[in-house]
Amino acid sequence: APDAGFQTDFSRIHGEGVDFPEVALHEAHPWYPGLFERIGSRNVGIRASVPVRKLGAQLCRRDRYELVYFSTTQHWLTCQGGSWRRKTGTPYVADLHDPVYLEKKVYFISHHPIKERIAKHLGKTIERLALGRADGIVSVSRGYIDDVARRNPSSPWARRGTSLVEMFPADLHALHAASHGPDAASARRRVVYVGAGGNIMVKGWLELAGCLNAI
Repeated sequence: APDAGFQTDFSRIHGEGVDFPEVALHEAHPWYPGLFERIGSRNVGIRASVPVRKLGAQLCRRDRYELVYFSTTQHWLTCQGGSWRRKTGTPYVADLHDPVYLEKKVYFISHHPIKERIAKHLGKTIERLALGRADGIVSVSRGYIDDVARRNPSSPWARRGTSLVEMFPADLHALHAASHGPDAASARRRVVYVGAGGNIMVKGWLELAGCLNAI
């Protein structure tokens, strides 16, 4: 994983974090950070691509992993899976949280017109490099998988049908209890949301507001 040096100060979590002593953590360090500062690039995937590719190749050669599993929204890093497989024979699976490429403009990626154009043109290429070479795909949506398969029909996972739809887990017991309890009509509810924000969540928030309004 990219180390904390790739994160801006305001996005770092200070203090003691979650510790899994049984899991080895290999951190890639920044590569020419001054260069990216000069061009104004804060994208972790772009800045960490070279160090992650080098470190991952070393680990695959040394430890001979059976599988590499990518679970990240930084698709530039997932692109390294094809390089590692070509050099070491290690297959990889990509966990697709959000679309890499959108054929129709749904929301703005950047408020800077030049960056927006660059991101749109690069999106299809990144999708091909990151997902078109994968041995398997896991996604929260069947629609995401179908779209990527249509654009990359010769990918290993599309030919073999090695894809899986795995929804985000949810525990609905508390919501059910709140809506069917003796004080459901007058009860005050405190809703806490942790996750992505911005205009990409408009549809989801409207659905949630509609459900709460119907209770």
